Amino acid sequence: MIPDTNLGGNIATISEVSDDQ
Repeated sequence: MIPDTNLGGNIATISEVSDDQ
Protein backbone atom coordinates (compact mmCIF):
# COMPACT_ATOMS: atom_id res chain seq x y z
CA MET A 1 0.00 0.00 0.00
CA ILE A 2 1.35 3.42 -0.95
CA PRO A 3 0.94 5.87 1.96
CA ASP A 4 -1.08 8.91 0.90
CA THR A 5 -1.38 12.25 2.66
CA ASN A 6 -4.54 14.01 3.72
CA LEU A 7 -5.23 17.73 3.24
CA GLY A 8 -3.33 18.48 6.46
CA GLY A 9 -0.16 16.92 5.04
CA ASN A 10 -0.22 13.99 7.48
CA ILE A 11 -0.21 10.30 6.58
CA ALA A 12 -3.84 9.51 5.91
CA THR A 13 -5.82 6.40 6.73
CA ILE A 14 -7.97 4.63 4.14
CA SER A 15 -11.05 6.61 5.21
CA GLU A 16 -9.18 9.93 5.25
CA VAL A 17 -7.77 9.35 1.78
CA SER A 18 -11.20 8.51 0.36
CA ASP A 19 -12.69 11.60 2.02
CA ASP A 20 -10.05 13.93 0.55
CA GLN A 21 -10.30 12.43 -2.91
